Amino acid sequence: MPGIPSSRNVACLLLGLAAGVAQAAGTRPMCELMKPQEIKAIAPFTLPFVKAEGWPLTSSPGGCRYVFKAADGSDQATVAIGVTRPGSTADARSAFDQHASAHRDLWQKEIESVAGLGDAASFGGEDRTGLKIIQKSLVIDINLGGQYPDVSDAQKKAASLALGKLLLERVSQLKMP
Repeated sequence: MPGIPSSRNVACLLLGLAAGVAQAAGTRPMCELMKPQEIKAIAPFTLPFVKAEGWPLTSSPGGCRYVFKAADGSDQATVAIGVTRPGSTADARSAFDQHASAHRDLWQKEIESVAGLGDAASFGGEDRTGLKIIQKSLVIDINLGGQYPDVSDAQKKAASLALGKLLLERVSQLKMP
């Protein structure tokens, strides 16, 4: 009958949709995967959102920096999210452990472990608000900075955790260099 798709056509359509979903995995740069409107909703900053750009390089698909800035340029805050693949799962774990050791040497204090996030996670840095997560062979870095003292370290850490959970749900879709 015209207008009613046959079961064969429906099966082909469903297979085509499934193939499209499978092809979509691993194709989205970070600035698209973690949309600016989502970052604005989660980040604790009160400054106006200005832009999202590849990070650490403007052409880097595995990272994005979201910039918040006062209209008069007097204050700025950023959310920087980057994902790297050092090689194997063992290489990712080694990079994570090296980070903990370097943190200890530089700041004379231990990293703060975070349970239940990825394969391992911790906060580090001078203010202990930089979140590092390992998930299989990936190392994820989430850093919120600026708008101090108006935005507390606790607010930045809570936002980092929320962003980390959201990114872990989507990381398989991320385009990696």
